Amino acid sequence: MGKMVTVRLDESAVEAMETVRDPERYPTQSDFIREAITRLIRQERRNRVRAEVMRAMQDSEEVRRQQELVGTSVEDWFARLEKADRGEL
Repeated sequence: MGKMVTVRLDESAVEAMETVRDPERYPTQSDFIREAITRLIRQERRNRVRAEVMRAMQDSEEVRRQQELVGTSVEDWFARLEKADRGEL
């Protein structure tokens, strides 16, 4: 199968696991814990991808704003910078 890893759980965690574990679906505590870890890993990976996508979207929005600024006069550009410094944009 795989590598054996020993984990200590609080008694309350074991009791909570036993109240939700379906013995037909998860015949052993190990089966249940393996599934829980697999789901947590999947969730963490999705969270990381989501964060990367959000950063990319923010970066692309910043690029779009900068491209818009290029099309303005220097005076307009400085005026917009001043507004941004004041938090008005």
